[in-house]
Amino acid sequence: MDTSLSLLSRAQSHDPTAWSTFVSLYTPLVYHWARKRGLTPEASQQVGQDVFLHVYQRIQSFQPTDSTETIHCWLARLTHKKIMDNLEQQQRGQNQGDDQRTAESETPEDSELVLPRTVHEVDAVVVQNETKQLYHSAMMFFKESLSESEWKIFSRIELDHQPIDAVASELHRNCVEVISIKSRLLRKFRHEYAGLFRLD
Repeated sequence: MDTSLSLLSRAQSHDPTAWSTFVSLYTPLVYHWARKRGLTPEASQQVGQDVFLHVYQRIQSFQPTDSTETIHCWLARLTHKKIMDNLEQQQRGQNQGDDQRTAESETPEDSELVLPRTVHEVDAVVVQNETKQLYHSAMMFFKESLSESEWKIFSRIELDHQPIDAVASELHRNCVEVISIKSRLLRKFRHEYAGLFRLD
């Protein structure tokens, strides 16, 4: 495995470890989208399987752009399509009376929610929250590649938002050293997860 390549590049090459990390990173979000649209846990899991099968078959041709197209955006559109397919299949198996009872049993949250075709069609707060969740999950995977001392510095600054001088004092390092380590690891993190979600 060439670790100089990003996670996305390795997943596009069908590297087993990278693909496993990719699926683990995005499965909770795809499942969340399906459940919020009113699908059952079983149907939501099926949607996830359909989504990731499609991604596995097509990911080699995916090309991210700076801000308009990331894996996050692509998965939002693809999940929307798979959810609609699932709902249409359910509807074909129901009579009109079943449809009426289903509509009456919907919660306001389910009935009002419209899953976006792209990430940019939803409220900016929703996008921000999803990105934060992905960022935090990615950090947990990134942690595995760092030494204990590196993770302490990086997590204190990037996750806990502690000032440089406070981190340096706590870990008995000088500020210049802490800044250097933080900058190096941030570059590494941005490279590793480039194209998956917005990192700015």
